[in-house]
Amino acid sequence: MADIGIMLYGYAEDDAMFIGSSLEKVLGEELEVISAARQEERVISEILERADSVNFEEQEIKVMMVLGFTEEQLETALREFPKREGLQRPIFCVLTQHNSRWPL
Repeated sequence: MADIGIMLYGYAEDDAMFIGSSLEKVLGEELEVISAARQEERVISEILERADSVNFEEQEIKVMMVLGFTEEQLETALREFPKREGLQRPIFCVLTQHNSRWPL
């Protein structure tokens, strides 16, 4: 299991895998990619416990929560977020002790 990861909401599977692999390249580290699709009724901590890496679904709103990143990794991920036609930049956020109890 990777030491760092991202939780994605709103991306189709091919986009989610592209984001994950692109960030792995720029960060030089393995990255766990977790889906929050179809989990709108759960709080963030429950979504992370389930660690679904299979069920991705396109939605209008896109969110990427970074998990366990150092400040340098976070800056790199924001600056080097992958670009390709049709790939929308997400709302970026980080996991905190407070937002872990918030609903998606």
